[in-house]
Amino acid sequence: MYRFLLDLYNAFQELFNINFSDTYALSKWWYQYKEVSVNVFLTYLSLKQDKEKIEKLQNFYREFYLKNVIEKPLLSGKEIMKILNIKPSKEVGILKDKLLGKQLTGEIKTKEEAIKYIKDLYYNSTSK
Repeated sequence: MYRFLLDLYNAFQELFNINFSDTYALSKWWYQYKEVSVNVFLTYLSLKQDKEKIEKLQNFYREFYLKNVIEKPLLSGKEIMKILNIKPSKEVGILKDKLLGKQLTGEIKTKEEAIKYIKDLYYNSTSK
């Protein structure tokens, strides 16, 4: 119950500040708060807040998020370590986060694209 209330609170707070022209911010909001979104919307509307924000968020979900975002991480940390032949490190977490960011913007949708992306990212950063 605590987690639900915390997510509800955080989702509601972020909704006030969300940039509706930022695909990543909108996708990240849905990725993090999809489970509490209905409750957020009802609360937001009951407080007689700007209904237009809710409509924009819902339209984004239907028109972009559902069609373009792969929510499940395409590569695990173990897979990244195996592909790059590296040991557990902070860098693995950074690579996972960057990959998830590309998934949330719809830029990466397949495991093959994910593998190419992390290889390019890793080898371009280590060759400097």
